[in-house]
Amino acid sequence: DTGPQGPTGPQGDTGPQGDTGPQGDTGPQGGTGPQGDTGPQGDTGPQGDTGPQGDTGPQGDTGPQGGTGPQGATGPQGDTGPQGPTGPQGDTGPQGDTGPQGDTGPQGNTGPTGPNVALFGFSAQRASSVINTDTQLGAWTVTSPYYTGTGFNATTGNYTIQQTGRYSIKLIISYQSAALTATIGAGPDPTFVIRRTSPVVTDLVTGLLPLLNINVALVLTIRGALGNASITLTGDFDLTAGDVIGVFYEADGLGANLTLSPVSPSSTVWSVHRLT
Repeated sequence: DTGPQGPTGPQGDTGPQGDTGPQGDTGPQGGTGPQGDTGPQGDTGPQGDTGPQGDTGPQGDTGPQGGTGPQGATGPQGDTGPQGPTGPQGDTGPQGDTGPQGDTGPQGNTGPTGPNVALFGFSAQRASSVINTDTQLGAWTVTSPYYTGTGFNATTGNYTIQQTGRYSIKLIISYQSAALTATIGAGPDPTFVIRRTSPVVTDLVTGLLPLLNINVALVLTIRGALGNASITLTGDFDLTAGDVIGVFYEADGLGANLTLSPVSPSSTVWSVHRLT
């Protein structure tokens, strides 16, 4: 039988290290030991390649508005853009207050003197006379308040136009007729006429002597001049220098005496005035 183990003797000297044996199997990992002190930072390695960009994260909340910075310098004016279309007309605003009256401007230069129309024309009356046949009325009177003008022959009754222009002519003839025997049927139509006798004979205006005309149906027609009346002839005419005008009575076969200007002062007046 094996006896009891004797006491361990003193350790002998270490012998030379033997050859390394084959590595044994790795044992199970032991527990993590306490972390050691951090060693000094190593040198920065070369930068690695940039990885792919990640997805954009959600937008953060808007921060508070910052204070207004100082105004920058005005930039150069840009080119004028094309004119836009005209907008619709706005409503008419209320009428403004009337402004104070402006100062009176300086007086303008005096224009050239116009034609003196009083130089061309006349006004005449005719004393009482009796006529009973075709005749030109002469023997006119031009004493004040009537007046004569260049070209008027009061004796013959001819007025010669002195200057081409537009003339106003007025004539009033009052008459009184002698008692007449009634005319049966159609009869004369006596007239007073203002006539241009030269260069071309032209009746400017004509007035009929007033007649009483009675028709008794299926029996007869009676015509006769009124016992007294006034005839007015008036008109405006373009006349040429050298034209001659006068007043005429056309009896047209009426043989009765007519007393012209039966009322005093004269009730037969003729006047001509140049308008332009």
